Amino acid sequence: MSERSEPLNILETFTVLQPDLQAVAVDVSPTLYQELDENFNDFKGHVLVSSYRFDSDWSSWEIHPAGDEIVC
Repeated sequence: MSERSEPLNILETFTVLQPDLQAVAVDVSPTLYQELDENFNDFKGHVLVSSYRFDSDWSSWEIHPAGDEIVC
């Protein structure tokens, strides 16, 4: 997590909204979700703004029993 001056690509860099609504850019990596828990108080009270691209429809639905999700 560092200061950035270049525009962000939302497919490569996600944004965490902290409880005080401060936005923090985080790089997408294989350990992203572990790092979110470690760096943001188990992610309690935080919101992840992210984007994913898929080449085909999903064969099943997914569920987040402890959180909300908006899919466009």
